[in-house]
Amino acid sequence: MGTIQQIPMTEVAIFLLELIGEVGQRSSASIMIFRVFNCSVFVIIIWYAFANLFVVTGESFVNSLLSVLYASHGILKYFLLIHYKPIIESMLKDIGSKFWDHRDFSINIAETAEEIFRKVNFVQKAIVGGVLIVMYSYHLAPLFDSNRLFLFETKAPESPFMNAVLLMSQYYCVSMEVPIVLGYDCIYFTICIHLVLQLRLLKQKITNLLETKKENVESEIYKCIRYHQFLISMFTRMKDTYSAMLLFHYFDTMITTCSVLYEVVDGGYTTILNFIGKLITMIFFYAQFACYTFPADQVAEEFSGLSHSIYNSLWYQNTIAVQKTLLFMMMRAQRTHYFSGLGLIDVNVDAFGSVVRKSFSFCTMLRNFVNKEVEV
Repeated sequence: MGTIQQIPMTEVAIFLLELIGEVGQRSSASIMIFRVFNCSVFVIIIWYAFANLFVVTGESFVNSLLSVLYASHGILKYFLLIHYKPIIESMLKDIGSKFWDHRDFSINIAETAEEIFRKVNFVQKAIVGGVLIVMYSYHLAPLFDSNRLFLFETKAPESPFMNAVLLMSQYYCVSMEVPIVLGYDCIYFTICIHLVLQLRLLKQKITNLLETKKENVESEIYKCIRYHQFLISMFTRMKDTYSAMLLFHYFDTMITTCSVLYEVVDGGYTTILNFIGKLITMIFFYAQFACYTFPADQVAEEFSGLSHSIYNSLWYQNTIAVQKTLLFMMMRAQRTHYFSGLGLIDVNVDAFGSVVRKSFSFCTMLRNFVNKEVEV
């Protein structure tokens, strides 16, 4: 991503991706070597954590499962970032060169957009700062628990040398996963916000054109139609890029929060710090999935709202040619535009509510099942 433009709300994402070598002037060979090394570290952690699932029970089993999900989360986003890197670069470049400049509109609109940029930047920096403090404080976890050798629940290798390699791999994984995950998420969030703002600018421009009744209103409406089609193509590229990740987040959030919730409710924690850590984990995964579902829902709402905006405008006071053109645009705007997880689930606010409900429901089912097994 060394060629992306510096556009509003990408400062945090660029900073994070610089930490993992995906932004900046580096040779192709050095980038490839770094990627192979990073993937190897993730594979080592997943291998030993997965092997531990077959030899432990209770809290250790849940912690091993969380270790597998944690490392899988990081390596999947890393793979998707590498695979879709050209498309992401293209989308960010289009945002910088083809999106309408909010400063060309009224002062109120420009100030509102700038305020949104400032708030989003602040929120991103606050989230990244908080996560960095929590995650890097997690490096000190073995110091507070004399029985804990590794950061993650994992099968201990027989060789002392491999023990040292595994421990260093886990420390390195924590250091890399934060910029990988948050960098990937910040890009998604930023593109969604820009897309929402552009759809609002488009609605405002159409409303202004129909109210002012300019002589060249028909040609201007055609420009709006072409721009609407461009925004749809941008949405389609974004949907294809994040579809697999959205499906993974749906099940990852549900499984992780269900497992953690079961431990919290059932008292499966050894210390108060362990209890606080599990609560933070559950809140983080819910918040992360919310950062995917709520912007996705807002984008879909803005697309559908364009048709209502045209209908509520003064379209009927214009010429027949303009009315026919607007009718065509309304028909296009009425088509449903929404994010999905590989076409299997719709990603919106309802999906977030579904994950929360199912995680609690599955937790209850798991407790009932375990209690019956204990009674038998």
